[in-house]
Amino acid sequence: MNHAQFVGWQLGWKSKSLIKIVHPNSLRCLGCYFCLFCLLESCSLFRVEPARTINPEDRAALYRINMWTLRGRIAIKSNDESWQAGITWRRNRQQDRLSISGPFGRGAARIILSQNYIRITRADGAVEESDDPDELLYALLGVSIPIDALRYWVLGVSYPGLDADVSYDSLGWLRALKQLGWAVDYPEYQDVEGMILPRKLKVSGVDAKLTLVVDEWDVGG
Repeated sequence: MNHAQFVGWQLGWKSKSLIKIVHPNSLRCLGCYFCLFCLLESCSLFRVEPARTINPEDRAALYRINMWTLRGRIAIKSNDESWQAGITWRRNRQQDRLSISGPFGRGAARIILSQNYIRITRADGAVEESDDPDELLYALLGVSIPIDALRYWVLGVSYPGLDADVSYDSLGWLRALKQLGWAVDYPEYQDVEGMILPRKLKVSGVDAKLTLVVDEWDVGG
């Protein structure tokens, strides 16, 4: 067998081996894994952000939003624990209503939150109330989250009345925000009826990290 024949034999043997390894069932499995990856990431690799410039008037309009609902997923990680859940957050002029499904060992929690009042209803029917929202939220979530500021951060603006270090890209989109000792990154946006709102934000503090992915916005008011 000459060198050319030997090389051809090697290539032929490897090709047959590859065919045996990459069985159609294996290809289907790989396809399933890829689909699962896309589902978990909401196919963000293929998401195209709106190509438009954001100006100060656009940002001012975000502060005037009095009512909104977001539906998505939340992940929180601290030094002691980490968890992920589905979230629906409804905000109006008087209060916030949050439904969180997944963690807490019992599957869900419903939260009613106003300036000086919080009510938490767990999946087993247990109810907790307090005039100190921050304390009870910490007991539930395991981390201390600046919820007053987060109401604005999720819209892609800083908490009004306090100093903030902000970074915009060439189109005027807010990409990074530092405020109250927290850092907020905005890797993804989406067009919601002509308004540019975050699709994904990452909030990092000294002892905790929060990631929020918004699958659906409903803005009114």
